[in-house]
Amino acid sequence: CKCVYDKNKDLFFEYLGYRFTFSDIPKFSNKLVISLSKRKIQKIKTRIILSFLDFIKTQNFDLLDKRIAFLTSNFVIKRNKNYETLNAGIYFNSPHINDLGLIELENLNVFLKKTINSTNKSFGNKLNLHLTSLNRQSLSKYSFKAGFINRKLKKYTPMEINIIKKCWIYG
Repeated sequence: CKCVYDKNKDLFFEYLGYRFTFSDIPKFSNKLVISLSKRKIQKIKTRIILSFLDFIKTQNFDLLDKRIAFLTSNFVIKRNKNYETLNAGIYFNSPHINDLGLIELENLNVFLKKTINSTNKSFGNKLNLHLTSLNRQSLSKYSFKAGFINRKLKKYTPMEINIIKKCWIYG
């Protein structure tokens, strides 16, 4: 086969929150990319934006910080009164992402950084009124890729989780 690999001609399908991308050329078929589905990525981006919009309204930086930490990390959920727990978060909700699929997590990091440093006329101006350079620095330490690779668990109470998720309910 004298076929030439062209990334633009890759085939893909999405299933259970994952996007499986592969080549139809047998010589390159061993490069299976497992990443987050486009729908899941859009859901995370929407939650980032809703978190910042709520911050603009409430000016509660601690809550914004918790929301971004929640999105980029992993956490323990108490399952029942017998103290059984489940792990959830960026790694535990999508553990089958492979090394080639980590590019989508890097893209989410870029999106987060662009949102933090937004210069968009309407959104950026409102955000710049309330977000200090120290706040930006604090938010910039969060990383989807690091949360996935390191698998560190943060602890949140059920009340904290409800407060964190409140602005995402209708988004």
